[in-house]
Amino acid sequence: MFNRNLRRAAVAAMCGMASIAFVACANETVDVPSNAQEMASGNSRIAFTATEPGDVLIEDVTNQSVVYRSHVRDGDIVDVDPSTNQVTLNGTVVENQSLHNGDQYRIYFTPTSDLNAQPS
Repeated sequence: MFNRNLRRAAVAAMCGMASIAFVACANETVDVPSNAQEMASGNSRIAFTATEPGDVLIEDVTNQSVVYRSHVRDGDIVDVDPSTNQVTLNGTVVENQSLHNGDQYRIYFTPTSDLNAQPS
């Protein structure tokens, strides 16, 4: 009896953790800042090199989801490659998820100077 209850509790805990993990990993809804500039778009490999510090946002337009967002520095290179399911920053994999060949992707950039000018 004790083992059966323990097993049920373990299964319930695992299901609960799986639910939380699923919600936490779900793609966030796209909310592109109004002052963001579209720097690259396409349905295959795309890249962007920052010319000043700022924030980058990568959108999967087809699935209406955010693939990646981060702060970048002058000279940083962001690369989106659906064929390898990877987003890289300066050659280092920063996002390794199921990107889809043929989906439309966009890279947006907001310079730090524009971020500081935004009202809170």
